[in-house]
Amino acid sequence: MKNDFGIILLRQINGLLGFYHNHRLEKISGLTFSQIFLLYEMFDMADQEKRGFSLSALAAETGFSKSTVCATLRALKEAGYIKMNADRMDHRRKKIFLTQKAEAAREEVNDFVKEVNTSLRQGITDQEMEVLEYSLQKILENIRITRARCLDLE
Repeated sequence: MKNDFGIILLRQINGLLGFYHNHRLEKISGLTFSQIFLLYEMFDMADQEKRGFSLSALAAETGFSKSTVCATLRALKEAGYIKMNADRMDHRRKKIFLTQKAEAAREEVNDFVKEVNTSLRQGITDQEMEVLEYSLQKILENIRITRARCLDLE
């Protein structure tokens, strides 16, 4: 195996994940792949936090950058899936809440994410999945460390 094989494989996987966006999303009206997965995470967070949640908490939970989360939230707000209210304690911060439209799409979003997960996991044992998840977490950790070092140099 060449040393660069892993990065090429990850890039191919990332590119091919667009298949789900291009061929499977017609079922969920007008939502992008990112919006669906962000909604999926927000459903879980909303079940735990009844008083809304922040952009920072959502970014931390998903691992997405704040700018990515912010752009995705803006689109979800425009589409009527979320609403944002000023935080009562700190008016600079916004609290995010799911709307009835989001709740109506919950089952469809959950089914889509389960379908993608099932499709991606075909032929992979639970043990292999644990190793894969561990390895991907290590790669993510390495990227974050490298990124932090680069930002410190700026």
